[in-house]
Amino acid sequence: MVAPQGEFRAVVGEAGVRLTSQDSETTFRWPMITRYAETDTLFVLMTPDKHSVGIVVLPKRGAAIPPDVDRLRAMLDRYATRV
Repeated sequence: MVAPQGEFRAVVGEAGVRLTSQDSETTFRWPMITRYAETDTLFVLMTPDKHSVGIVVLPKRGAAIPPDVDRLRAMLDRYATRV
């Protein structure tokens, strides 16, 4: 499903999460990302609606350097609740 869209890029900042690919751009402001889970390889960001969950998946392999994973975790802890 994702492969035809080419490379994805995610930028996480004070305003929220911005995802871009060759054909699309989507921004999720922090009020839309209220929860997240962490695995060994991913951060999974979730919308607040517990019945119709929207998700954003951020692979840790996308971090430029290992400390970026810690910085992302700190930002997620500031704006969302870990589940």
